[in-house]
Amino acid sequence: MVGGKVIGASLRNGKYLLNVQDTGKGYSGTCAVRCEAKRMDNGQPVAVMIGDSVWWQSGKVYWSPGNSCQDIPLKKIGDSH
Repeated sequence: MVGGKVIGASLRNGKYLLNVQDTGKGYSGTCAVRCEAKRMDNGQPVAVMIGDSVWWQSGKVYWSPGNSCQDIPLKKIGDSH
């Protein structure tokens, strides 16, 4: 599992490229992940913003908007880097 705070979000053709500042213990640096711009559970569109939290594992990106404790599933596209 990888994740952190969103420091950049680019939306194109219904897909996000998210740049993330890693916030894990003992880790530092940035990484990026691509995902669909809609929820996997109900298909509703989402608006990922800078400062939101995300983490990903097993083909899903889990998004927590603002300071919420929600883990909203988004479909992960390809590999993270």
